[in-house]
Amino acid sequence: MLKLNCILVLLAISFPASSALGNKDSSVSLEATRKCAEQIQERMLAITMRDWMLLDTIGRRFIEACSGAYDRPDIAKAYGVVAAANNEMGHYKEALDQAEAGIEADYLEASSHLEKVKALFALSSTSEAIEAFAVADYVIHLAIKLNDAQIAAAKTDGERELYVEETNAHGIECMILEEYRLLLGLK
Repeated sequence: MLKLNCILVLLAISFPASSALGNKDSSVSLEATRKCAEQIQERMLAITMRDWMLLDTIGRRFIEACSGAYDRPDIAKAYGVVAAANNEMGHYKEALDQAEAGIEADYLEASSHLEKVKALFALSSTSEAIEAFAVADYVIHLAIKLNDAQIAAAKTDGERELYVEETNAHGIECMILEEYRLLLGLK
């Protein structure tokens, strides 16, 4: 069940929360934006195929090539995807490094906090995992509250749908985090 939930979260977090067009400097070409969007599609395919090595490669390429075309939250999501791929491959130290980079890119990107908990638990760093759990729990629930406010304020159905999908992804992250609550012996 945990693996299925992980895959669902990866699917949910793979797409950026915002469109690249208009978010950054107008000097970013449409071609660069198109290439970055293609990489997001490649990420989805790698997740579907459960090809963690490919997902790691695509995620890193997105971070490197698309930092000028996408906002920090979108780059942080890519770090979360790379961290998840490394957790799946058993490269827990690398997963932890990528999760921390995602947190640094955007503190409120919940996926990186969840991946940090998973990596710390796998590395048998129980006290650090417990601390990271408390932060992840707070950030995920805050993200849900913020998305709920965005849903209420949405001006279009498309915008509303985007925030509903984000809220659903955070709900899955909550379920996974609850499994770690039990594994860490927390009440």
